[in-house]
Amino acid sequence: MLLSRCLAYLTPLIMVLCSVSIGAAMAAGKQMPHSSEILYMAYSEINPDLYLMDIERGFSINLTRHHAYDGSPSWSPDGQWIAFTSDRDGGLNVFVMDAAGKNLRRLTSGTGAYDSPRWSRDGQRLVFFGRGSTQELYGINFDGSNFEQLTSDTVPVTGVLLDLGIELGAATAVPSPDRTQILLVRVEGRNWRIFLADSHRQNPRGIATIGRGYTQAPVWSPNGEHFVFVANNRLRTDLYLVTMTNEAIRQLTNTPEVESSPVWRPLSTTFNSD
Repeated sequence: MLLSRCLAYLTPLIMVLCSVSIGAAMAAGKQMPHSSEILYMAYSEINPDLYLMDIERGFSINLTRHHAYDGSPSWSPDGQWIAFTSDRDGGLNVFVMDAAGKNLRRLTSGTGAYDSPRWSRDGQRLVFFGRGSTQELYGINFDGSNFEQLTSDTVPVTGVLLDLGIELGAATAVPSPDRTQILLVRVEGRNWRIFLADSHRQNPRGIATIGRGYTQAPVWSPNGEHFVFVANNRLRTDLYLVTMTNEAIRQLTNTPEVESSPVWRPLSTTFNSD
């Protein structure tokens, strides 16, 4: 029963960003453009904030603006809410806020350490890891009710992840949304590089260079027309965009801060006016 609930709770990672005109669009109940919006983390010292970038307009806005750690962002399936982890109230807890950075709520409490929240398909529940001597999965409803531990010695995390179809090698092999292409991350010479291959990992060709330091997988846009990656070049960490039609590379950030963890906003995103 516990495992079946886990299968219902977790959803594939869906990712994206808001434009600077998000407040007006929400008030008007408009459909937001979704193919160019990314949410990401950025920090200059030790405490990251969460930023929204509209790639087409070239704007970024800081959603959290807090001296605490704010990280591990995840979009709700409808693109209206963001789950993340923060230590602003003691411990590392799971919070949610709307796409404009408002209506902040803490879902978990205490001095524990919870990380990497993910949404259920209906957006009504979140599942996340608890840090400690063992990595266990926990779940909680969107309204903060029904907090429970989902894995244990008899229901291991690895087994749950495999049953959910989460690829353990996803950091080095990332399939496109339609599963026709795969991004492979490999070492070439002294640098990590991104290669594009077919669905069978055949005929790979080099697309982009990440640099000598590699920690994060590239991220496809929901429509498969682009992907974003984090590169460590010239002692800097920035975000880059690759457009698949011509495989052109565009640098998205050029700041002293460290940018990381880009996530695309889901395709089906409509804001209501009420």
